Amino acid sequence: MTSFQALMRSPPNGWLRAAAIVLISLSMLLGVTRMRDKTEDATYRDRGDAYSEHIVRNTVINDIAGKEHTGGSLIWTKGYEDPNLKTNPHRYDYAPDGTKRYYSNRGAQAAFYTGIARIGPATFLAHSDAYFEVFRFVNCLMLTVCLAGFFAFTLGTGWKPLAAAAVMSVSSGVALFGANLYFFYWLMFLPLLAAPLLTGRDERLYIAAAFVGGLANFAVHYEFATTFTLMWVLPVILTRYDRVMAMLRLGALVFAAVCASFAIDIVLHLLSVMAIEQVDMAHASALVFEKLKMRVASLDNHVPPPFTLGFVKSVLYRWSDPAFHIEDIVSVSRFVVLVVFAALCLRDRSTAWRLAAGWAVATYASWYVLAYQHSMQHYAYDAMLFTCTVALVTVLRLFARRLREPWVPIQR
Repeated sequence: MTSFQALMRSPPNGWLRAAAIVLISLSMLLGVTRMRDKTEDATYRDRGDAYSEHIVRNTVINDIAGKEHTGGSLIWTKGYEDPNLKTNPHRYDYAPDGTKRYYSNRGAQAAFYTGIARIGPATFLAHSDAYFEVFRFVNCLMLTVCLAGFFAFTLGTGWKPLAAAAVMSVSSGVALFGANLYFFYWLMFLPLLAAPLLTGRDERLYIAAAFVGGLANFAVHYEFATTFTLMWVLPVILTRYDRVMAMLRLGALVFAAVCASFAIDIVLHLLSVMAIEQVDMAHASALVFEKLKMRVASLDNHVPPPFTLGFVKSVLYRWSDPAFHIEDIVSVSRFVVLVVFAALCLRDRSTAWRLAAGWAVATYASWYVLAYQHSMQHYAYDAMLFTCTVALVTVLRLFARRLREPWVPIQR
């Protein structure tokens, strides 16, 4: 029995728990925080990343009703590149002509949405906004299930896991990206749902889950690859912290499994582009990795050099933004969470907490190191990274009386 199943079957009534999970998911979708209001134009349906959200929306509509560039990849519509549309509030809306293929990511989530839309194409085209809202809600629901399952594993099966999941639902990254059609943000938290697999004797199930989860995630996009990969290491730390060599061995195997899935998805992506464009591997690579250098190791778009005054100002500005926020009730900045995090580090020096805290800092910083330009250009991405690292471990520690207390002993 998984921790999520145990949570649903424990008292009080499972229906009440299911209702709580649905309500938490709805809070993500509807945006009980004002963080969703931070956008260049509030008319866009998604306020976390409208640019990416509409790539998926337009791709699905185009695959059903379009005449050009249908199937096989994401697309840009002409509003993405037409300077005359920059001030138009409907800039990203679907246009059937002037489309262009977008190869930076495979976008398998769009194929999933399209498969459902094809069941009733006429109904979909007449009510596409309703379909997309349902898809967005399902993303929120899956994210809630991942969080609730993980907290049930670490905190027990009372109301505490649901309370912790509710707190995480108003964290900045979840509030901004929990429903986003492009980022499929719940996949980032899939390692947490797989954590109970580590309480048995056979570690191969968890390694297999990491491989399959990696295939799913990288088929969607490559952003935050290091963060996602290291997310699979957190459950290993929490269940093996008392056996260092076992922890290192399993962590390395899990890391390798996710890296293997990344390599396979890259190859599948290149083969797909080769087939669509009828080009060789070199030309396909140029299309797929066209923006790699700009996103990873450049200072384009006025990005400040590392450790300069501009860099410090940017980081401090991000940390002044909310980490947790409930409209008109409470707002806690990322800086405050960092202070609490540091205070907990000083108070609790157990091996488990030190390892979890070190993991949170390293995983949060990893994308800044390996994709500096992309992270510095997009302020909102810091919210996403902070939520699934420092904020997650802080919430776990605050709900657990002692960090080494919650986990089920490993079966010998």
